[in-house]
Amino acid sequence: SLRPWPWWFAPLAIFSTVLLTLIFWMGSKIAYSDWFENHWLYFSKTCALTAVTLMGWLLLLTSRALWTERLCGGLDKVYTLHRYIGRIVFFLLCLHPFFLSLYRLPNWSQWVLFFLFPYPSPKNSYQQGANLGAWAWLLLVFLIFAAVYLVKPYRKWLFFHKWMSLFYLMSLIHIMLIERDVSNYPFLFIWIWSWLGLGAVSLCWNWLYRWVGPKASYVLDRIDSDGRLIFLKIKPMKNKLLFKPGQWVFMEIPSLGKERHPFSIASLPTEDGCLIFGIRIVGYWTDRLQELRKGEKIIVYGPYGMLSDVFLMSKKDCVCIGAGVGITPFIGMWALALHSPDRISNDENGNAIYPSWEDFLKTWKSPKLDLFYLVNSKNDAIFDEVIENVAISTQFMHLKKSSERGHFYHLLISNSSKYISLFDISQRVDNLREKNILLCGPIAMISAFKLQAKELGIPNDQIFFEAFEWRSGSIH
Repeated sequence: SLRPWPWWFAPLAIFSTVLLTLIFWMGSKIAYSDWFENHWLYFSKTCALTAVTLMGWLLLLTSRALWTERLCGGLDKVYTLHRYIGRIVFFLLCLHPFFLSLYRLPNWSQWVLFFLFPYPSPKNSYQQGANLGAWAWLLLVFLIFAAVYLVKPYRKWLFFHKWMSLFYLMSLIHIMLIERDVSNYPFLFIWIWSWLGLGAVSLCWNWLYRWVGPKASYVLDRIDSDGRLIFLKIKPMKNKLLFKPGQWVFMEIPSLGKERHPFSIASLPTEDGCLIFGIRIVGYWTDRLQELRKGEKIIVYGPYGMLSDVFLMSKKDCVCIGAGVGITPFIGMWALALHSPDRISNDENGNAIYPSWEDFLKTWKSPKLDLFYLVNSKNDAIFDEVIENVAISTQFMHLKKSSERGHFYHLLISNSSKYISLFDISQRVDNLREKNILLCGPIAMISAFKLQAKELGIPNDQIFFEAFEWRSGSIH
């Protein structure tokens, strides 16, 4: 299926697990007739148990597992959901000690002390766990404040974000030392620690991702730069990466450090296994790419991304709209459209058949493709020549010939007084309502185009997108 689950399925699944947690907790309270004298504790425990369940989900979503990608409809949606859940968890973890400390009011000094050092002279494991919980909360507040307000470069943000692992470990020990309520109720104990265990496994997977994640080793074969754009061609050292056009990878270059950055593959799968990337120079790390020399080792992790599934499996023609660097996933699809004579075959039930790549090219016919490249000025159209060269290097030999086969390329330049809209694009595409629309670019552009599609009467199940802003919660 092009859209395995509707957009609301992942939030519903997460909400259902939270609801089960609270049902198991209250069910245990009823079964054991074990009630609190301090009614504020019900609010505090509700926040804590909900946060614990959501923390398990937070770590599961960072595992980059295929099932999470399919559950959410793409890894960019996974990270967006991760961002929203993280905000909810932080809010709940602020409410948890707030409700827990209300019994100390109106003694304001004792109330403030509760958030710093609840029990200066701990006498049992419960009080030790309470102290550890307070310190874990203070660590969380500092990390959130530092990540949001103190740091801007990605590498520094990533440094602070990694310390969230310490907060999670402190939380595990805190829950272990606190006897109520998880430890007292066997069924709730098994349920909560199952989620905590899943979170711990995901955390370990993230720590070990560099060694056990899906990866392939390459060497730099060619590099070109014009000061704004860097073209990298890398060839496999041993095993080549298996990917679909339009997918992307995390790239790690050992000579530049241990950071991994996401980039879309701007080429087709080939027999020699070489990969081509078009990377816009936008920061410290991408600027340093210009220092690379032929033979440099490069490690790629992945591939990721589901946007190409629409192009490869649907029987509808496609309109691909990329804004700025968001055009890069579509370059591979554009190249495949111009290279491929036949359509993919389907079985008797209408399901797509996945042959080998060589057979795929023989049995698959590209849908007709309209490729739109949106930029603010002609100088920003740094991939324009690349797209034209793809057409020149194929059987069509020219953009005009490719248009005769139904594949059109459009470079649209906006200005300060008017931004390009889906209404403008509808004037250039015949029967836009009958086609799949693939969007890639800033979240603001995607949101605007989705609203405009609704006004044009285009069904929501024909709109597919991948966001390109990591700071807004997406992967790129």
